[in-house]
This record gives sequence, structure tokens and C-alpha cells, in this order.
Amino acid sequence: MNSTARTHTRGEEELARGNIPKLFVKFVIPGMLALFMLSAQLFIDGLLIGNFIGANAMGSVNLVIPIYDALIACAVVICVGCQCIIGMKLGCDDLQTANDTLRTGLVFALVAIGIAGALVTIFAPELVRLMGANDVLQDDAVTFIRVLAPFFPFPVVMYLFDAVLKSVGRPIYATIGMSAMVLSNVVLDLLFILAFEWGIAGAAFATGLSYLIGLSVYLPALLRKNSPVNLLIGRFKMKLVGKLLTIGSAEGVTELSACVVTLMFNLTMMHYAGEKGIVAFTAINYLNYVMLASIIGMSEGLRSIISYNYGLEAFSRIRKTLRLAMKVTAGFAVVMFSGFFFFGNEMISLFFSHGETDIIALAASGTAILAFSYLFNGFNILTAGVFTSIGQAKYSLLISLLRGCILLFVFLMFLPSFMGIKGIWLTVPLAEVFTFLIGGALYLKKIRRIGERVPAHNGFGHMKKTGSASELSLSRPRNIA
Repeated sequence: MNSTARTHTRGEEELARGNIPKLFVKFVIPGMLALFMLSAQLFIDGLLIGNFIGANAMGSVNLVIPIYDALIACAVVICVGCQCIIGMKLGCDDLQTANDTLRTGLVFALVAIGIAGALVTIFAPELVRLMGANDVLQDDAVTFIRVLAPFFPFPVVMYLFDAVLKSVGRPIYATIGMSAMVLSNVVLDLLFILAFEWGIAGAAFATGLSYLIGLSVYLPALLRKNSPVNLLIGRFKMKLVGKLLTIGSAEGVTELSACVVTLMFNLTMMHYAGEKGIVAFTAINYLNYVMLASIIGMSEGLRSIISYNYGLEAFSRIRKTLRLAMKVTAGFAVVMFSGFFFFGNEMISLFFSHGETDIIALAASGTAILAFSYLFNGFNILTAGVFTSIGQAKYSLLISLLRGCILLFVFLMFLPSFMGIKGIWLTVPLAEVFTFLIGGALYLKKIRRIGERVPAHNGFGHMKKTGSASELSLSRPRNIA
């Protein structure tokens, strides 16, 4: 497809020529804040459910998390695929394919998630039993997932719009939409749980409505005429579905592996510690969301910078971005390890108001061991995200499968048999260490010296081999499609 010259948005100009540290602040920090706020929403959900509905209700929510995560994993595949393709196509001026990608991703996501949500509603009792629910936890689990299921399409579309807005250089707008969703969820939680006393159904209803509110903030930005991608321009193309699924598969596996891991941990905990083990694991999970939010947000924010400059073949800018990201990740690793290792007991205690000392002690013993995983998981998440951003899905998929599914499954099969509950906690840091070794080798071989033997050109015009920002010229468009 031949490209024609067009006027580039300010966001695109910044992606192509902007100072890397400033780009990092503009694109990565909003993504980190948005994910941190999203994790804070889950954290506050946990606090309210644990303190005002009960510890068992919190365990019930954790039992249905794998169902929700499985659906969101499908959404993540589509969203990440859209973001990377749109970023690369905008980088080489293929505006029509960028718009077609948005329309294709939206239609496919709505159909797939709509069908899945209907099936979840119909078969909720059977599903929660499959997730490991006993008689104590089943009723609340069924109530929660049935109230939430009709809202499934809204977070999917919201995440898609969030990814696209970052691709077109509007990360702040995306952050505003995410913030609206988070704040409305907190307010609605307080209203439905405390004021109306709707219990677990109120928590689910608050979550669903907050997604609808967040979506209403995103929508106008993708209907504006001056947006490089617009919901009204593109066409659905079946051939793009395969590309979306391929590129986004690794990130989707990361999300799906979280679903599988939660399920495996729930079943193992139920076997070794009953519902108290489930509740302890749930409290740790809420803390884990907060701890990892910044790293995941950084990985998502980097996608726009890396994929756009990969489309331009501005490889030196990619290397500069990655060096900065690695330094930031190292800093977060130290902070997260220290928090979990030294203050795990205090953080766990926040979720319980009725003196569940045995649950707190069980969970705190886990945080002391799980803390070591934070020395490695940030680098693993970042490496997988970088491979996704440059279209190398197979390496990203390998890293995601190793840390999020394969190694955890192997260790969970053996360690608890010899070490009991301590063996359950050890599975996570061991999986991260082995993944770090493999992912590090791939990074050094495939990414660290990216583009050194490839002549660099620019979708906006011409760029010398060094690929520095000052050497970009926006005068002569070329086709890289």
C-alpha cells in the first residue's frame, strides 16, 4: 500500500523526535499512574470487602478472579495487537491500515467477549465449583460473577481505547479515562457496600458501572476529526484478526497465565489450608496488584515509544529508551522487595478487622518468601513487553509462559509435597529466577544491539544510520508497509 504525505499530530512528532527522558515521563509515567490507580481500586475493593462484608467474601471474589482474568486475557490479546500494529503503521504513514485495525479489533472483541459473558452467566455455579469453591464460598462467588458478567464488554472496549490513545500520542487523555473509572469505582463501592448494604452484589455492581463511566470518557477522543485514528473511518478486515492475535498473544498469555496460576494456587491452598488459605492468598494477591502495577504500566507505556520508532527504524532511540527503563525497573525492584519483606505483616493486617490472626500469620509467612520474586519479575515483564513491541511475539510468548505458567505448574506439582505451604510460596520466586536467566540471554542476543546492522530510515522522511532525534527529517515520506 502506498503512503501519501500527511500532517502528523504533535504526539507523533514527539514520538519520532522527542527527547527520550521527556518521552519517558510523558508516555510511561501516565501509564504507571493509571495502572497504579487501577491496582489501588482493587486494593480498596479488597479492604472494603474484607472489613465490611467478611473474610470469606474476599475469598469468594478471589475464586472467580480466574474466570474474569480469562476473559480479560482475550481482551489484552486484541488490545496489545491493535496498539502495536497501529503504532507501527502510523510510524510508516499507513493511516488506512491503522484505522482498519481499530475497527477490526473493536468488532472482534465485542462479539467474542459478549458470547463469553453470556456463557459465564448461564454456567456460573458449575464454573465456581470448577474453580475450587466449597459450600462456604460458593454462593458469594456465584453472586459476584453473575452481577459482573453483563458488564464484561465495557472494560474490554475501554482497555482497547486506552491502548489506541497511547499509540497516537495521547497518554494523558488515556490516564484521565482510567482515573475516572477508578475514582467512580471507589465512590460506588462506598455507596453500595456501606450505605446501601448490598454486600457482594454491590461490590460487583460498582465495578461494572465504573467501567461504563470510564468508557464514556475515552469515546469522544476517538471520534474527533483531527485524530489520526477514528472509529468511524476504518473497516473490519478478517485478515487483520490473525495479525492482532499473533502480536498480542504473549501479553494475553501473561494475563491468562495469571488466571491459571490463581486457579492452581486456589486449588492447592484449598487442599493444604482450606478456605483460610484461600483468604490469605487473596490478601497477598491484592498487594501484588499494587506492587506490580508500576512495572506493568511502564511496559505498556513503552510500547508506544518502541513500536512507533521501530516503524521508523529509529533503533538508537529504542536502545536509549530501554537503558532508561532498565534503570527504573532496578529501582522498583529494590523498593518492592523491601516493602514485602519488611512490612508484609502490617500490609496484610489492613484487610481484616475481626482479628483473624491465623490468616494474617499465614499470609505474612508468604510475603517474606514472595518478596524475592520482585527482584526479578520486573525485568521479566519489561523484556516480554519489548519483544511484543517490535513484533517478536514468539520470544515474548516464551518468557510469559515460563514465568506465568509452565515453571509455576512444575514447581507446584512437587514443592508442596515436600515442603507444605512454604513450598507453595517458593514456586513464584523460583519461576522468576529461571525466567530471568532465559529472558536475559534472549535480551542480550536479540534486543540490546537491535538495528546495528540495519540501515535506518524514517517513515516521515530520511534518517541517518545513527538514528538520533536531531537527524530526522520530516520532508520525504516513504512506504514501509
